[in-house]
Amino acid sequence: QTLSFVNEAFIQTLTSENMSDYSIQAYALTPPTESTLAEELDVVDPVALRQARGSVKKAIARKFQTEIRAKYDELTAAMEAESGEFKVDATSVGRRRLRNVL
Repeated sequence: QTLSFVNEAFIQTLTSENMSDYSIQAYALTPPTESTLAEELDVVDPVALRQARGSVKKAIARKFQTEIRAKYDELTAAMEAESGEFKVDATSVGRRRLRNVL
């Protein structure tokens, strides 16, 4: 059941038309770090934790491959439309950040 909640949250965040800040969207789509997850455990097995985190990332990537690719292509097209000029405004930085997360 937890995985279904994760999947629902991921797809809603990825496909949200109301999200105007790409940086926040990227942050929301980034899974917790291993150290953050370890804080919730009584006994930490670093190898198992890394494998579990990787398994979740792979499962999400496989399930939403089409949607992730569409968003990636959308961001790439928007970046290329800027005439190849490197910009440091919030929107451009956010687009790059989100694209890197995907």
